[in-house]
Amino acid sequence: MEQNENTCENCKHFRQHYIKEEEGASRIIIQKIHAGHCAKPRLRSKSPQDTACERFEEKENSLNERKNPEA
Repeated sequence: MEQNENTCENCKHFRQHYIKEEEGASRIIIQKIHAGHCAKPRLRSKSPQDTACERFEEKENSLNERKNPEA
């Protein structure tokens, strides 16, 4: 998915949901799931690929993208 698409995933109000899986005693894996919520103006269940609503505000680039703008 391109970063410039107006979807919930690219909105600064979208909060991605994750699950934690433990593999053995010393390994923990955190994985994205196909769910999240919108925090503006109240909590609403959303999917990352949902079409953005009228409250859409593009989120800033991730820390990794800021470190490697040419990548």
